[in-house]
Amino acid sequence: MGLVVFDITYVKARPVYLQAQSYWTRSRQTRQKDYVKTVETLEQELKKGGLQLPEVEVLLQELHQKSIEILFEDPPFEVTDSKFSNNQVKVRSAGWHRRG
Repeated sequence: MGLVVFDITYVKARPVYLQAQSYWTRSRQTRQKDYVKTVETLEQELKKGGLQLPEVEVLLQELHQKSIEILFEDPPFEVTDSKFSNNQVKVRSAGWHRRG
């Protein structure tokens, strides 16, 4: 009975589901393209002057932040009953950022 109810509601809600999925996919691709563009900019700055340029530090911080956003907004995998939670990753990441 539950499967039949799901089928009926899915068919009626399918256009909404497809529209939401399309939006999510575009949003995800935009974040990933922005990340790749930042990596390319970082590569160019490193070729110009190496790690000593102040722009490199800024770009590294941007990449760090974007990595966290991508990881938590679009997790590539989900682990249940994990001892290492997302919150622990955020806390450790914040600590890494403060070290620099």
